Amino acid sequence: MAIQFILYTAIALLFTHELDAMLAQEWLVLPLTSWLPADLGKTFFVYFHIPLFAGLLFGLAHQNPKVRMRTQWGLMLFVVIHSILHALFSHHSQYHFHGFHSQLFIFLPAALGLLWLLNHHRVIKLTSSDD
Repeated sequence: MAIQFILYTAIALLFTHELDAMLAQEWLVLPLTSWLPADLGKTFFVYFHIPLFAGLLFGLAHQNPKVRMRTQWGLMLFVVIHSILHALFSHHSQYHFHGFHSQLFIFLPAALGLLWLLNHHRVIKLTSSDD
C-alpha cells in the first residue's frame, strides 16, 4: 500500500507541476515549442497535454496488469528524467521555475519516482509480498 501512495503522490505532484508550468510559461523553454510564436506555443503546450494525460490515465487504469505496470514504470522513469531535464534547462533565459514550490513540484516527484523504481527493482522493499 505504501508503494501505491508513493506512485499516486508522484503523479499528483507531476500534475501540479503542469499547472505551475502554465504560470512559468514553460512553452518558451521547450525545444519543441520555444521557436513558435508565444501564443501558438502556449496553445500547442496546453492541447498536447490532453492526449498525454488521457494516455497516462488509460494506462494507469487499464484492465491488463502488465499494461498498468508498464505505465507505472514509464511514468516513474519519466519523473526522474524530467527533473534532470529541468536542471539542464534551468539556465535558459525564459526558465521561471526557481521558486520553492516550483522546485518542489519538479524534484519531489523525481525522488518519489526513484524510490518507487528502486522498490520495484527489489533494491528496497516497502510493501508486503502480497501487494
